[in-house]
Amino acid sequence: MSRSTRRVLVPMVATTVMGLLLAGLVVTWSASDLSAANAADAVAANEDFAPATGLDDRAALPPPGAVGGAGVVEPLERPASLALELGGIVDEVLVEEGARVAAGDVLLTLRSTSARAELAEAEAEVRAARADAVAAAADAAAASSRAESSMDVAARTRVLAERGVATPDERDRVGYTEEAEREQAQAASARVTQAGARARAAEARREAAAARLAAMTLRAPADGEVLQLLVLPGEHVSPGGAAVVLGDTSVVRVRLDIDERDAVRVEEGAPARVRIEGLPGEVAGRVVQVGRRVGRKNVRTDDPTDRTDARFVEVVVELDAAPSVPVGIRVEGFVTGRDPG
Repeated sequence: MSRSTRRVLVPMVATTVMGLLLAGLVVTWSASDLSAANAADAVAANEDFAPATGLDDRAALPPPGAVGGAGVVEPLERPASLALELGGIVDEVLVEEGARVAAGDVLLTLRSTSARAELAEAEAEVRAARADAVAAAADAAAASSRAESSMDVAARTRVLAERGVATPDERDRVGYTEEAEREQAQAASARVTQAGARARAAEARREAAAARLAAMTLRAPADGEVLQLLVLPGEHVSPGGAAVVLGDTSVVRVRLDIDERDAVRVEEGAPARVRIEGLPGEVAGRVVQVGRRVGRKNVRTDDPTDRTDARFVEVVVELDAAPSVPVGIRVEGFVTGRDPG
């Protein structure tokens, strides 16, 4: 290639390369600008459809002068796990979770065909034994009356015999009759005692059968709410096995874990606030109990920085209002602590 030709081609190549580079920059800038615009639109769209809860998803910070901790919602008293004394097949479950019950309400029953038959048989025995006792008492009364009459006759006959009016044979005969009637009255009285014993034994068997039947029925020991059903009809339950969890949710409490370094600043009656995830705002309350022992954390959070080796004190807060939330739901609570100075 000649020198003149090279002088012409070099500027052309340079111009072409520069043009391609500029075009690439334009394309790159356009793609970046478009991605940023799309991202902004997506954020705006998500904001339009975000739930307006009024809550910040980040962990709540305690207000100035307050100490905070994670906790769980619980009823007025810790939930009670109710169990049956006897085991067997569940026949009926008469309540549902969330139902409010009164003391004495039947919660569930076991299959009790044999127990009912045993009770019916015992009741029949009681009726028969009582009838025998009544008849024995009537016989004893009649025998006692006859014995008293014989005693009177024998006494008069002895007086007449002494006067020579009655013969010795007549005296002896009425004497034998008196003795026989007295023995019959004593035997009738013994039969009354035996009949009474049989009636009491039958009544005891009936009471045992009734108690066995009653033990196959689970009743609410107090007013409350059914928090959990642990058995279903047709399932087998063991003696003493928990069947229903009951709690009094008329008053709601929160059990907080307060770091031992802050627990000394918490006292009963101190104002408190509880933040329940999913509910707007906070629920006010007051401290009703401060634990007397330091122990391990009871409530685990989803925070990866949550310390499991720290030591905490349980603080119970009673809420001014009873929010309709499940027992055991995790919360964040703040307690106004006293001035450490």
